[in-house]
Amino acid sequence: MTVDPATSKYQFDQGGETYHFCSAGCQGKFASAPEQYLQTAMKLQQPVISEGTNYTCPMHPQIRQA
Repeated sequence: MTVDPATSKYQFDQGGETYHFCSAGCQGKFASAPEQYLQTAMKLQQPVISEGTNYTCPMHPQIRQA
């Protein structure tokens, strides 16, 4: 969900970063276990690359590398 920091009433500071929430309930859940939510977010951002994956240059499709 996207929350506008300019209008968000619910905030929580963690590790020097301010997080904004849509409701007091979401803020409370995050505040009770921020590591759990931050680790989940980190896992979602890291792509899973299978061994043996070949990469193709989008400008030169004939060029492929492991």
